[in-house]
Amino acid sequence: MPPHDFWDLTVSYACVTAVGLVITCGLIIVLFNFKLSSKLTLILLRIQSVADAASCLFSILTCTTKSHPTGNQVTDWISCRFWDSQLFYWISVVLSTSNLIWVTIDRVWATLYAVTYKRNFPRYLILSNGVSCLYTAFLVIPVSLLVDHRNGSCQAMSAVTTSDAYYSQNVHPYLWLVTYYFLPSFTMFCVHMRVLHFMRRMNRRNAAANALELEKKNRLLCPFTICPVGLATGLIGGTWIRHLLLCD
Repeated sequence: MPPHDFWDLTVSYACVTAVGLVITCGLIIVLFNFKLSSKLTLILLRIQSVADAASCLFSILTCTTKSHPTGNQVTDWISCRFWDSQLFYWISVVLSTSNLIWVTIDRVWATLYAVTYKRNFPRYLILSNGVSCLYTAFLVIPVSLLVDHRNGSCQAMSAVTTSDAYYSQNVHPYLWLVTYYFLPSFTMFCVHMRVLHFMRRMNRRNAAANALELEKKNRLLCPFTICPVGLATGLIGGTWIRHLLLCD
């Protein structure tokens, strides 16, 4: 790609991402001044907005800035491992994905376990945040192994032909395919299906209960309906018979 085309693409991407950053910052302000009956849901939504804003910010920074060699081996190695590897960007992205899973699971807790939902709020909060941190660390820490500072420059390990590139070429793609793409998608799909099944079952149960209640009401109202009709019929019949007798 010609340099000017690459620069145009970078600027366009940064502008679009900046719009997302502004929107998520506005969402953060709204959520931090918003009240919900569910504290856990509100906390998870706040974490989601902060993680999305951080991913937008680091996305802009990583695509518009690059580290430059300083001549110091330690400084250049740290810059390569932690900045050129886009480590901070992936931290925010993985945290956002993990938190989105917990937002979905939170709906299961709020619907299927509504009776104990508020009582178990501290446990749910510790569980969701703890697992999110472990999941993020498990996926993100190896990202720093995808690059290495060699011969005075930061090189992608995928371009290295030595055995040092084994992880980046044979492990990392499949690890992320399963744990970052398939696992969240499968989890959220199963959770949504479980909630949908629960709601349908509740609707059927409510419909059956309503039908039974309606039948009971009809049984109770039936005498009150028949009696006035019988009384009216008797009055009309009696009046008609009396009229016939008077005419005779």
